[in-house]
Amino acid sequence: MGRYPDLSLADARKQAKQLLANNALEEGAFVPEGPIISFAQAREDFLADCERRNKPRTVADYRRLLHKHFTFKGDVREVSRAQIMKVISKLSDTPSEKPHAYVAIYPA
Repeated sequence: MGRYPDLSLADARKQAKQLLANNALEEGAFVPEGPIISFAQAREDFLADCERRNKPRTVADYRRLLHKHFTFKGDVREVSRAQIMKVISKLSDTPSEKPHAYVAIYPA
């Protein structure tokens, strides 16, 4: 939707409610508007943004985790939460890696 302060929290909430309403009506047929961007490009854009905001070690960890575990193909908008959680759940045998991977794909 956007980053603060470009988009206010109130406006983001309004947009989220509208998206949820549209999604409920169309039963899973919702695809956000905007340019088509591959998951790989979105990942690199995210990491470039992280380099400006985070310590080098954090960026290195995010880069390793995102490249190792999250190798989705195609449009980033087509990656579902279920696909992400499937990857996360496969990391159950690595108790330290699992939460770190989760944070890398869903940063605060």
